Amino acid sequence: MISVRFILSQILDLIHYETYLLVAILHKELKLPGSLHRTLQILSVHPFEKIALHELLMKNEIKNSDEADCNKLELFYL
Repeated sequence: MISVRFILSQILDLIHYETYLLVAILHKELKLPGSLHRTLQILSVHPFEKIALHELLMKNEIKNSDEADCNKLELFYL
């Protein structure tokens, strides 16, 4: 017998997958700047921002990869 928890977890997984696909399609259709990862990050933080969502998504400010890596710690110093 299949448990209720298993069924609910499968439904939640499906909802997460469909949401990801919807964001990916919108990112491509609206030709948003930056990567899909950036768009997903903006959407996950947006409820805490005071800026309108369309303004956040259309911003062209993308950090240089050198600037983004400056706070990363090195695991091995070779």
